[in-house]
Amino acid sequence: MELIYFAPVSFSSYWQRPHYMIDYLLNHGFSQVYWIDPYPTRLPRLSDMGIKFQSAPSVATRCKGVKVIRLHALPFEPLPVLWHLNRLLWQPVIQLVEEKSLKPEQVVIGIGRPTRLALSVLTRHPELHSFFDVMDDYSAFYTGLSKHSMRQVEFATACRAKWLFCSSPKLVDKYQQFRSVDLLLQNGYPMASLPRFENCQMEKPPVIGYVGTIASWFDWPLVIRMAQALPAVSVHIVGPVRAELPEHLPSNIRFFPECSKNEAISHTMGFRVGIIPFQCNTLTDSVDPIKFYEMMALGVPVWSTGFGTMSGYIHHGMARHIDASTEWPILYERTCAEHTSRPAVIDFRRRYDWSSRFSELSELISKDAV
Repeated sequence: MELIYFAPVSFSSYWQRPHYMIDYLLNHGFSQVYWIDPYPTRLPRLSDMGIKFQSAPSVATRCKGVKVIRLHALPFEPLPVLWHLNRLLWQPVIQLVEEKSLKPEQVVIGIGRPTRLALSVLTRHPELHSFFDVMDDYSAFYTGLSKHSMRQVEFATACRAKWLFCSSPKLVDKYQQFRSVDLLLQNGYPMASLPRFENCQMEKPPVIGYVGTIASWFDWPLVIRMAQALPAVSVHIVGPVRAELPEHLPSNIRFFPECSKNEAISHTMGFRVGIIPFQCNTLTDSVDPIKFYEMMALGVPVWSTGFGTMSGYIHHGMARHIDASTEWPILYERTCAEHTSRPAVIDFRRRYDWSSRFSELSELISKDAV
């Protein structure tokens, strides 16, 4: 089997859900993956000029059987009629699909991000097996004409794909209104990359920490109140800053730059408590944060607002809920008095490893496509 995959992120970026999915499929029935790097799907903004992105190390050597195809595209995707100008730039992919469609039983179309190119392929080749892996509420990240265009494309893609997977219950609810969702496929973590549980149980300094992007969804008022209520505790914020920071932050808040995966693990191992302080809004309503799985797998207790899938984990006692009414000193004292057992962490790692998550996906595709 071969997979033509319209990826949501560049293959050279740090490994995320799409990379682990492709790696898993290559070890479970697929021999070749054509990874189509993404192109701009919204109109450019003036603010884009001020964003500096750090280049990530290439990981191509980690995944044999992957051929990366990088496309160029004019930023016309949301514009009626004008987006057709990109067809000339898309010919390498269009031709690839035409060739592979001669043996439809041997190829699957995978979509990790809805685009007009991917939608046109699905429309032109309804005979091919295809899946749409919905990882975000895509249109929620856009505004204006770009938002309207993305909403149209994502729903049309969901209607044409044979299989529809969603990463959170909220996304299932969104699409279930007009078609069946084949699989709730929540996020996981590459557990084999983590140190042994015994190596995680070091003596830890009084540190509450967050590792991830600091963007518009970050709840700064909540974090500031927490830092002010716990002046003897250091609050470590690790990751790239993609939004304007508040002025006059408490002195016990410390920033650390964007780092590698191993460095992120090292940071997290040093936390007495890990926090996921996201605002609860449309943007975060469908989020299933991978950082939750990392912290839990390292035996780090989690405090979180009730956004996305975290509301369910809070309900089941796997994380502590935080909001404007939280009594921080009491919560911190109680959390530090608790101890995570080795069997609990081992079981968590087994249940939420990527291999466990993707097993149902592999079975579903192989059953119908092979």
